[in-house]
Amino acid sequence: MNKRFLYVVMVSAMVLCSACTGQTALEEENETRSDLSTVNETVAKETFGTVQETETTIPIESEAVPKTAEVSETPATSGTSDIAEIDTSDNPSRAKITFETRKDNDAAEDGTILYTNLCVYPVVTIKGNEAAAGKINAAIQTRVDAFLTDTSIRELAREDYQIYQSNEDLKSEYSFSGYDQNFDMIVTRNDSNVISFYITDSYYAGGPHGYSSSSGLNFNARTGELIAFSDLGENTKTFHADTLDFLKELAATNTYQSMMWEDDGTSRYDLEQILYQDERWYFSTYGLVFFSEPYELGAFYVGNIEFTVPYADLNEMGLREPYSYHDNLTLKLQTEEICSFDLNGDGKEEEIRFYIDKPGSANTSLHFIINGTDYATEHAGLSAQFSDGAYLFCWTQCFLYDRNPDDDITEIAFQMNYSDWGKSAAIPSIFLYRYEKDGSLTYLGKTEGTVTDPALIL
Repeated sequence: MNKRFLYVVMVSAMVLCSACTGQTALEEENETRSDLSTVNETVAKETFGTVQETETTIPIESEAVPKTAEVSETPATSGTSDIAEIDTSDNPSRAKITFETRKDNDAAEDGTILYTNLCVYPVVTIKGNEAAAGKINAAIQTRVDAFLTDTSIRELAREDYQIYQSNEDLKSEYSFSGYDQNFDMIVTRNDSNVISFYITDSYYAGGPHGYSSSSGLNFNARTGELIAFSDLGENTKTFHADTLDFLKELAATNTYQSMMWEDDGTSRYDLEQILYQDERWYFSTYGLVFFSEPYELGAFYVGNIEFTVPYADLNEMGLREPYSYHDNLTLKLQTEEICSFDLNGDGKEEEIRFYIDKPGSANTSLHFIINGTDYATEHAGLSAQFSDGAYLFCWTQCFLYDRNPDDDITEIAFQMNYSDWGKSAAIPSIFLYRYEKDGSLTYLGKTEGTVTDPALIL
């Protein structure tokens, strides 16, 4: 079985709002603070997973520090599936990870919700290695405590509501939209060597959109210690230089150039300075992911721009063996690039290409091409599954996913967000297919979740 690929890379651009200019976040925040005429505007947010919430309501007059709500526990994965499972046993090489949720809010005497606070974070259990799990949980708890004790947005909401209440012109024209803060951690890798998390810390305090910051936490699953980037390569300097060269090649492609600030010769940004900051990387099931914050490499609406170095390339660069990935093969297809891979086990590599045409527009369409045939437009089964207009094509991702290493087939997984506008969150869904030896595409089913969730069994 030949499961080699030529060139697989990743880009993830989360569309956070309508187009913004190159204005700095600090300038916009200052405008937001001084111009209360924008207090009624809101920003769409995505929350992945299902959580139970316990609320604590604090009157606006209270000067109390945010109270800790009751904690509810949520499994690492949830959702419905019509994909036949091939293995439902627990993987003993993985830590058990559950999620806890804390939520509270402030309300004015008239019942207006001024502020909400939502914190979703993991609790790690490693059977037979409680010491390592304790170190990981302590590091996570430090982040959670810092978030829960931050009262800045809560206090700002109280102040702005008092100003709003005293201004009759504002009250006649707008309704007050509550401010909020959200802290969310997702698992990006979990095996006997590495446990990695991606953290999003966001807030909304009036204005056209909210703000967020992201970070990656990578732990040695055996010791519980944080992994430093300098630990990754057999030769630290060479590994740094090789990964940087790879990232520069990615940044020069049309896909990245369409998202990043135009290079007008003024050295608007330094790619190395931005991507090699502490906690600007994490391990995933498909490679080493570097990411930028909004405004650093592109406009706000582009969001975080991610750059992935696949494990095959990392191994050639001298990635230390403990950090290599040996679980189910997961390759994310990069638009523009042709991936050569034997999907159906016939000994011949197919030429595979995936791309999105006119992303973000009303005419957004998907293209998935194998050996010159575009199955997204010409194959009835694929077209039928993707015909529901509630799926957000501009966020679609395509993976080659080997769900059963014991056979010679590598499946194809499309990751989409199903948008039910009557709810507050988009639902991540996976469509799974198999490419047959006769050139046909077989639909295997759909499940809720994300391909990159290490705990998900497709």
